[in-house]
Amino acid sequence: MKNRISAAISYFNHSIMSKVTFNNKNSVFYTALKSEVDKYFQQRQIKKTGNWKLFLKTGVLIPAAIMIYISIMLFNLPIALVIVMAGLLGFTLASIGFNVMHDACHGSYSSHKWTNNVMGLTMNALGGNAYIWKQKHNILHHTYTNIEGMDDDIAQSKLLRQSPTQKWMPIHRYQHIYLTLAYSLTIFMWVSVRDFQKYSHARHTVDEWSESFAKLATTSGDVKISAPIPLTLLPF
Repeated sequence: MKNRISAAISYFNHSIMSKVTFNNKNSVFYTALKSEVDKYFQQRQIKKTGNWKLFLKTGVLIPAAIMIYISIMLFNLPIALVIVMAGLLGFTLASIGFNVMHDACHGSYSSHKWTNNVMGLTMNALGGNAYIWKQKHNILHHTYTNIEGMDDDIAQSKLLRQSPTQKWMPIHRYQHIYLTLAYSLTIFMWVSVRDFQKYSHARHTVDEWSESFAKLATTSGDVKISAPIPLTLLPF
């Protein structure tokens, strides 16, 4: 596991990373914060993992996404209705990402590891890759939050300035207007280019390559399902 984390991190600017260090000798703040968080859950008798509300959302969102997708693919519907359903599908898929995949890949969807692993694969169904997401989000983003050159979550496009240390351009005056559209389009670059780049630049041991190739192949399959196949099946 340590080799995998190192491989993922090594892709990003190593020279910058070598300068980013954290002083963990004085952990008073962390200890106090963790204690207060634990008390919050204990006093309110709340589970740290998902409850019936999360499971209910899962039971609604995933079948809904499948039904909408199949309906668009198999039935000759009016184009106006297809557009509306496509928008609804996008909203549903985003909801799966935020409500199911995110918690599962963080290991907090369920107290059972296998359940988290299975539900985390919803990321693959969305066109991404759960393995890569865990490395770049759980490790890089949550360790180096908003640090330019380290936090992959803010390395989207030069059109989006998400940190004060990123280069400012005049067009950023209007990013509050175009950000939603531009951010939504980054998914195409993400699933078709950037995930593959991370794998090709990461340093893997010989034993890891077979597993890595299999995980990368799932991303390739997701891209083929989410883009070319629908384009060939739609009646327009």
